[in-house]
Amino acid sequence: MQSLDLLNQNKPTLAQLALVNMPSGTTEEDAQRAALKEISNFEMILQTKPDLGGCTPMSVLLAVKQTICDNLTLAPSAGLVYLIPSKVGNDWVATYTPTANGLLSMAYQSGAILDNKRPVVTFDGDGKVNSVTVEFLVPSYPQPRWEVITFTEVNFKKWLDASAKKNKGAASANYTSWNGGIDPEFAGTKAIRHGLNKRGSNGNARRNTVLDIKFEPLTAIEKDVMECFAHEVVESNINPVNPEDLA
Repeated sequence: MQSLDLLNQNKPTLAQLALVNMPSGTTEEDAQRAALKEISNFEMILQTKPDLGGCTPMSVLLAVKQTICDNLTLAPSAGLVYLIPSKVGNDWVATYTPTANGLLSMAYQSGAILDNKRPVVTFDGDGKVNSVTVEFLVPSYPQPRWEVITFTEVNFKKWLDASAKKNKGAASANYTSWNGGIDPEFAGTKAIRHGLNKRGSNGNARRNTVLDIKFEPLTAIEKDVMECFAHEVVESNINPVNPEDLA
């Protein structure tokens, strides 16, 4: 198969990409094994998604590269990445998209979040989902804080409209499959995805959990201020007032 041939031809490049995210001191042999593992993972995915075999070899190579760059894995058991055949012009291409868990992993790696809680879903009287809330522990000063983000039926409608636009008028059935409303599990994964989009997960933007701010000792500041005012006199209509009288 052309895609597998191209992946194997680019094994040295894949290994170098893997090496970027590996701990200092990792050998090239370890990186080559990591690259080989991702090629093997793609072979496994082909067994359940044979349509990927019809995608352009270059799109498959780019998808595997991006997976490695984001320090994720194609391993089906991990559930971190979607590889989806998509029609672009006259060609079918393999589209790389991190899952909700994949985005969480990227956010943890970049320091955008330090922890998260499972999404909490609420229902109306008819059993339809009317809100979903996610919480992320985020870096802040002087200490991390829990950031709470709630999505409601207004957001669900926007997501449904966006899905319909993307799929030429046919929105995903997940938006109406649960008592006429959005599926609870689907709502949770969407909340994680959109919640993290508000935070950002740039791996190049390393965040500190505690800001290292150095303050000049107060005694030194007081000394400078007193020296500044030592030779000044505040005039009043009655008697001169020295700075020492105001202490």
